[in-house]
Amino acid sequence: MDISKNAVEHQEKPEYYMFSVFDVKNVKWVRNPITTLDELKEWLRELSKNPSKYRGVQITTEDILSNKIKWVDDKSKAEELITLRQLHYGNQYEDSYQFFKGSENLRHYKEAVSNCNVK
Repeated sequence: MDISKNAVEHQEKPEYYMFSVFDVKNVKWVRNPITTLDELKEWLRELSKNPSKYRGVQITTEDILSNKIKWVDDKSKAEELITLRQLHYGNQYEDSYQFFKGSENLRHYKEAVSNCNVK
Protein backbone atom coordinates (compact mmCIF):
# COMPACT_ATOMS: atom_id res chain seq x y z
CA MET A 1 0.00 0.00 0.00
CA ASP A 2 1.37 3.41 -0.96
CA ILE A 3 1.35 6.29 1.49
CA SER A 4 -0.61 9.12 -0.08
CA LYS A 5 0.29 12.74 0.32
CA ASN A 6 -3.12 13.29 1.95
CA ALA A 7 -2.33 10.85 4.75
CA VAL A 8 0.75 12.87 5.62
CA GLU A 9 -1.07 16.22 5.37
CA HIS A 10 -3.82 15.12 7.75
CA GLN A 11 -1.42 14.56 10.63
CA GLU A 12 -2.01 17.11 13.37
CA LYS A 13 0.58 19.86 13.26
CA PRO A 14 0.88 22.21 16.21
CA GLU A 15 0.56 25.97 15.75
CA TYR A 16 3.79 27.86 16.34
CA TYR A 17 4.22 31.48 17.39
CA MET A 18 6.88 34.18 17.38
CA PHE A 19 7.02 35.81 20.79
CA SER A 20 8.88 39.09 21.21
CA VAL A 21 9.07 41.46 24.18
CA PHE A 22 11.36 44.28 25.32
CA ASP A 23 13.09 43.62 28.66
CA VAL A 24 13.30 47.08 30.27
CA LYS A 25 15.59 46.01 33.11
CA ASN A 26 18.22 44.40 30.85
CA VAL A 27 17.57 46.81 27.94
CA LYS A 28 17.20 44.18 25.24
CA TRP A 29 14.64 42.48 23.03
CA VAL A 30 13.80 38.92 24.00
CA ARG A 31 12.63 36.93 20.99
CA ASN A 32 11.45 33.37 21.01
CA PRO A 33 10.60 32.01 17.57
CA ILE A 34 8.84 28.71 16.94
CA THR A 35 7.08 28.79 20.30
CA THR A 36 4.29 26.33 21.10
CA LEU A 37 1.09 27.43 22.80
CA ASP A 38 2.21 25.85 26.09
CA GLU A 39 5.55 27.69 25.92
CA LEU A 40 3.70 30.91 25.10
CA LYS A 41 1.51 30.48 28.17
CA GLU A 42 4.64 30.10 30.31
CA TRP A 43 6.04 33.36 28.90
CA LEU A 44 2.78 35.16 29.62
CA ARG A 45 2.73 33.84 33.19
CA GLU A 46 6.28 35.15 33.63
CA LEU A 47 5.28 38.56 32.23
CA SER A 48 2.27 38.77 34.55
CA LYS A 49 4.54 38.33 37.61
CA ASN A 50 6.46 41.54 36.85
CA PRO A 51 4.70 43.53 34.11
CA SER A 52 6.74 46.71 34.68
CA LYS A 53 9.89 44.83 33.63
CA TYR A 54 8.57 44.29 30.10
CA ARG A 55 6.96 46.29 27.31
CA GLY A 56 6.11 45.91 23.64
CA VAL A 57 4.79 42.36 23.74
CA GLN A 58 4.36 40.96 20.22
CA ILE A 59 2.79 37.57 19.48
CA THR A 60 2.33 36.45 15.89
CA THR A 61 1.73 33.04 14.39
CA GLU A 62 4.59 31.68 12.32
CA ASP A 63 2.08 31.08 9.51
CA ILE A 64 1.33 34.80 9.30
CA LEU A 65 5.03 35.63 9.38
CA SER A 66 5.48 33.32 6.38
CA ASN A 67 3.31 35.59 4.19
CA LYS A 68 5.33 37.23 1.45
CA ILE A 69 5.40 40.85 0.39
CA LYS A 70 7.16 42.71 -2.40
CA TRP A 71 10.20 44.59 -1.15
CA VAL A 72 11.81 47.35 -3.22
CA ASP A 73 15.37 48.38 -2.36
CA ASP A 74 15.53 52.20 -2.11
CA LYS A 75 18.92 52.51 -3.79
CA SER A 76 18.94 49.85 -6.48
CA LYS A 77 15.16 49.75 -7.00
CA ALA A 78 15.50 45.97 -7.19
CA GLU A 79 12.35 44.07 -6.24
CA GLU A 80 12.21 40.84 -4.30
CA LEU A 81 9.70 38.83 -2.32
CA ILE A 82 10.41 38.61 1.38
CA THR A 83 8.44 37.21 4.29
CA LEU A 84 6.94 39.31 7.05
CA ARG A 85 9.38 37.45 9.32
CA GLN A 86 12.32 38.89 7.36
CA LEU A 87 10.80 42.37 7.37
CA HIS A 88 10.16 42.48 11.12
CA TYR A 89 12.90 40.28 12.56
CA GLY A 90 15.62 39.74 9.94
CA ASN A 91 17.06 36.98 7.82
CA GLN A 92 18.45 34.98 10.76
CA TYR A 93 14.91 34.22 11.95
CA GLU A 94 13.82 33.30 8.42
CA ASP A 95 16.79 30.94 8.05
CA SER A 96 16.05 29.33 11.42
CA TYR A 97 12.38 28.90 10.54
CA GLN A 98 13.18 27.33 7.18
CA PHE A 99 15.58 24.89 8.87
CA PHE A 100 12.94 24.04 11.50
CA LYS A 101 10.19 23.71 8.90
CA GLY A 102 12.26 21.22 6.92
CA SER A 103 13.02 19.08 9.96
CA GLU A 104 9.41 19.37 11.21
CA ASN A 105 8.01 18.22 7.86
CA LEU A 106 10.37 15.26 7.90
CA ARG A 107 9.30 14.35 11.45
CA HIS A 108 5.59 14.50 10.55
CA TYR A 109 6.19 12.43 7.44
CA LYS A 110 8.02 9.76 9.46
CA GLU A 111 5.19 9.73 12.03
CA ALA A 112 2.57 9.36 9.30
CA VAL A 113 4.48 6.49 7.73
CA SER A 114 4.95 4.74 11.08
CA ASN A 115 1.23 5.16 11.90
CA CYS A 116 0.20 3.43 8.66
CA ASN A 117 0.46 -0.33 8.72
CA VAL A 118 2.30 -0.68 5.46
CA LYS A 119 3.00 -4.24 4.37
